[in-house]
Amino acid sequence: RPIPKRADQNKLATAIRKSPPEQIQHPITVNFDDHIELLGYSLSAQKDNVGAGESFTLTWYFKCTKKLATSYRVFVHIDGEGQRIHGDHDLVDNAYPVTLWEPGDIVADVQQIDVPASSHAGEYSVLMGFYSGDTRLPIRQGPNAGEDRARVGVLRIR
Repeated sequence: RPIPKRADQNKLATAIRKSPPEQIQHPITVNFDDHIELLGYSLSAQKDNVGAGESFTLTWYFKCTKKLATSYRVFVHIDGEGQRIHGDHDLVDNAYPVTLWEPGDIVADVQQIDVPASSHAGEYSVLMGFYSGDTRLPIRQGPNAGEDRARVGVLRIR
């Protein structure tokens, strides 16, 4: 419980919302097996542009539409120039797994990604999805790049 006159330091206080933010930098709709909907994401990279050897922050906005019995992780593939930058992670730093999500929850999941210094300049596709072991949540609607990976945008590496 929050303490009066003190900032709430519980990471779930900022991660779980009842309504989406008014402005999402990159709105997109992807339906994952009628359980989770991707509403969009925000990038800390200036004009979706980051240098090799730098880091950036991705904030994903999800809406729970139906309870899940199985826990899933998020995979993020940033693919280009014969290279892949991985961003696989547990949601909300493993503090709020999808099995705890309630229908109607809006979840803001923040992750930091380091771009290897050896990355080539160019445009990289940002792909994401949910997985548990070898199983992925199927994409029912939205941009599917195959293998139940949502193609959500482009990151430019300079």
